[in-house]
Amino acid sequence: MNKINNLFCSLAILSAPVMADGYIIQQGIDGIGDSRTPVAEVNPKDGIYESCVDLKAKYPAADTGVYNITINNQVFKGYCNQTFKGGGWQLVQIRGPVISDFLENNNIGDSYKSTAIGNISPTLSDTVWQSLKTKSSTILYYVNSNQYAYLSIAKASNASCTKLNGTLKQMVLMHDELDSCNAGNYDYSFFGTDSQGIADWAYNDNNYFDAFVGGNREAHINSGDYSKIIDPVGNVFVYVK
Repeated sequence: MNKINNLFCSLAILSAPVMADGYIIQQGIDGIGDSRTPVAEVNPKDGIYESCVDLKAKYPAADTGVYNITINNQVFKGYCNQTFKGGGWQLVQIRGPVISDFLENNNIGDSYKSTAIGNISPTLSDTVWQSLKTKSSTILYYVNSNQYAYLSIAKASNASCTKLNGTLKQMVLMHDELDSCNAGNYDYSFFGTDSQGIADWAYNDNNYFDAFVGGNREAHINSGDYSKIIDPVGNVFVYVK
């Protein structure tokens, strides 16, 4: 009887499915034939994430693009930059005159349909922005990988002249200055749109930014030089992380 029981146990083991090299292998009783069923690959695009940082943690190799992000218990299409400085950056606004193609190509027009300045700057709604601002630590002003500036949200929210606040629908998002707030002595740092609403600028004259890369130095006879980033014809992307 023990021999018969051992035989049945051996047959059960031989017929059990086994995992190997990403396949489910169903081995035949005789040990010769088997069938392989590919394991379905998980597509990160199908998931729902708390943030772009959450996406990066779960799928480190996920591409830059549009993903399902949940904010205030609602899911919307959010754009995540997954390559710059470790990835995990959530797009909150696009500032500049050439934006329609980007929105259409990425199918995110509904998520970024709230405008800041006329039809120039698509942005997230104030409610979504306020939630992201609360749980993020850094804001990034991004032209490309060679031109960008960022600082902590806490620092931007305490700037002396214009504080980063609960809405992105304004010309200047942050302005800090050492002496008064008239932006006249080249002792200030800010990022935002010029008075004509055409070009976006970032200045770092009093070194308020935590990082400022790719700025052009310009000399002024009375006030020394200052560093600026400008993108008058393309897009400036505002991200948080």
